[in-house]
Amino acid sequence: MSGPLQPERAADAATARPEAEPRFSEQIAPLEAMLLEGLRAEARVLDPNCQVLETEISPRDGLVSVRISMPRVWSADDTRRSILRVAGPLASAAAKWDERVSGVRIRCDVRQEQQADQRAFVGEAGAE
Repeated sequence: MSGPLQPERAADAATARPEAEPRFSEQIAPLEAMLLEGLRAEARVLDPNCQVLETEISPRDGLVSVRISMPRVWSADDTRRSILRVAGPLASAAAKWDERVSGVRIRCDVRQEQQADQRAFVGEAGAE
C-alpha cells in the first residue's frame, strides 16, 4: 500500500541519491558582474541600441540567463531580425565565457517611447 513516506524512509530516500556538486561553488555575484560587463561590451559592438540589463548564473546547473532590451522598430519582422542578430552572438559569448556554463537563456524586452517594455523573445540553447 502506498502512502506518505515515514520520517525514517524519507531520510533514507534523501541519502540514497547523492547531490550533484554545483558547477559554480564560489560566490556568484562577482561572476555575474564580470559576465554582465563582458556582454555589455559585446552588445555595444553588435548593436548600440541593445542594452544588456542583467545576467544570472545558476550555480547548481550552470545555466546562464541574460536579459536584454532592444528598441521596437517599424515592423514585427524587422524587430525580430534585429533581436536575433544580437541574441545569437550574445548567447554564444555567454556560453564560451566559462567552461562550466551548461546553457544560455536569452530574454529580450522591446521598448517603445511612452509604453511599457514588452517581452518579445525568449530563446534557450545548450552551451555546445
